[in-house]
Amino acid sequence: KSVRQPRTQFGGAVRSGAPILTYGLIAVNVLMFVAQMATNDRITEDFFLWPRAVGVGDQYYRLVTSMFLHSGLTHLLFNMWALYVVGPPLEAWLGRLRFGALYALSGIGGSVLVYLLTPLDVPTLGASGAIFGLFGAIFVVARKLNLDVRMIGTVVVINLLFTFVAPMLGSGPISWQGHIGGLVTGTAIAA
Repeated sequence: KSVRQPRTQFGGAVRSGAPILTYGLIAVNVLMFVAQMATNDRITEDFFLWPRAVGVGDQYYRLVTSMFLHSGLTHLLFNMWALYVVGPPLEAWLGRLRFGALYALSGIGGSVLVYLLTPLDVPTLGASGAIFGLFGAIFVVARKLNLDVRMIGTVVVINLLFTFVAPMLGSGPISWQGHIGGLVTGTAIAA
């Protein structure tokens, strides 16, 4: 007990093995999607981010619960693939506690911007705000570690372009507010 556990450059406990928190977040998102399908989207209606319900009905829990819901299998797969790619290195560099806080605060940052800038009757859901926060954080952390950041920079730019261009091409609405809010929050926290 008197021997200090080794720490990463960012203060996280050095651990070997699987990125437990990343896999746990993926599992929770998948389980919530299964619950959405099993209840014929009743869970979605009760927990998605609906600005009117938050502002008028004081249902602030929706700022968090919406981060674990998805509008379809493709939406879920894209978000979970991104989490699977960027989560493990961030969890290793930051430690589980800091990584978990980063994920949660990035998702809430995205939800807050959705709440502030989205019309009252437009529902929003998905882990994208938290994922964009991880994108911003991995960019900051990689720069601090003097790693090549061109790849993650390219990923961020492509995802931002997709955020604004895809709806114009008829692929359905994408919450630019959630993406930008998460990206700014995650980047600021990592910095």
